[in-house]
Amino acid sequence: MSNVAVNYNELEAIKKNEIQAQIQKRLENKVQSSVRDGLRHLILRMVVDGHYDRATEELDRFVENKSQYPKFARRANPLKNHCKDLVFAIESKRHFPGLSQLSSSKHQELFDKVVEHFEELKNFLIKIEIVEKEEKLKDLKSTMILVKTFWFCLSISVAVLFAQAVLTEGLGYSFNIVFDEILDKTLRQVFAIF
Repeated sequence: MSNVAVNYNELEAIKKNEIQAQIQKRLENKVQSSVRDGLRHLILRMVVDGHYDRATEELDRFVENKSQYPKFARRANPLKNHCKDLVFAIESKRHFPGLSQLSSSKHQELFDKVVEHFEELKNFLIKIEIVEKEEKLKDLKSTMILVKTFWFCLSISVAVLFAQAVLTEGLGYSFNIVFDEILDKTLRQVFAIF
């Protein structure tokens, strides 16, 4: 027998690093296929890089910063909370104690579960972005209705003021005098006959 001492802790760490690298690579591929800007890319990138606390803080900040849309927080909070749960689930599975001691089938099962949670996180982030777009659209529509109403009221006011000015001071006043004079002459002639 050789006197080569086997350091099991070192072998365990090497195996754990290999598993983590495989998970990292697979998640990297999933992030590459997502949109480059916005909440989704930011959160997914943080999760892949292992910044789980920053990802959940960013989710909270994103929802809080949309206070100009009153219904956004109410609609997005359940989605945000589920996303935070998924981030914690990914973190716990990626840092599972005794990961290197699991069998290959358990590695694969854990690996698949991380990817499944990651995909679900991606889908829920898309839902949050959809809610944001819907609230922006509702806000835009209500603003357009307000502007159209303002212009409609302004147009009617200008038309009434113009009509009033024409009838009391301008051509309408002259027309009124002429019409009264013609009516007065006509009525005198009619009464003169009788």
